[in-house]
Amino acid sequence: MPFALPRIARAFAAISVLAALGSAPAVAKDPKPITEAEAPLYLALDLPLVYADHGWDDEYSKRVFTVTSIARTGVDPHVEVVLVRLAPNYFLQWTNDAETLIAKFPYFSGSYAIYGAQRSITIGDLQATYVTAQTHRRNCVVFAGSQGQGGGDRSTSEGTDYLAGYYCQPAGDALGDEAIQIALAAIGLKDKGAQAPVKVPAPHP
Repeated sequence: MPFALPRIARAFAAISVLAALGSAPAVAKDPKPITEAEAPLYLALDLPLVYADHGWDDEYSKRVFTVTSIARTGVDPHVEVVLVRLAPNYFLQWTNDAETLIAKFPYFSGSYAIYGAQRSITIGDLQATYVTAQTHRRNCVVFAGSQGQGGGDRSTSEGTDYLAGYYCQPAGDALGDEAIQIALAAIGLKDKGAQAPVKVPAPHP
């Protein structure tokens, strides 16, 4: 039987992140469950995943997709990734600073502690940063990135993709450099209908 989540859980990450950045996306509408093949993003970890298309906003300026694997128990990893795809000639305020964006995710809205310095990384063609943090007794890596033509201070324009999210280990498990690289390497963008990379085990003991 396919793994499914309540509708509100599928939409929550996208709503919170974009609303906090001053955007008005279509995620208030019912998200449409889609297959991995239909999605323009992927998460190549061997976890129960839910892909959703949150549709266009009212101006048809941006379209939001998400992939989630919500932990049902303390021994499950917890993952959320949000993709915002912008239409031509539109702009969106954004930050590739993961340390700034972390507080926009509801999972981190209670309390969290950042440890270690923020680092830069390339995820496919996306320029991104990531930071490690702890919340709910879980060690997590949070990332934020974008690709496309620049459009000014903290703005990007035509053909831009924004990708942000996090991977959290099961409660109490360590998150070393190797696990971080495995988790981030499993995230990326693809053409609609294209096959995602072969899934690898989630990097937890």
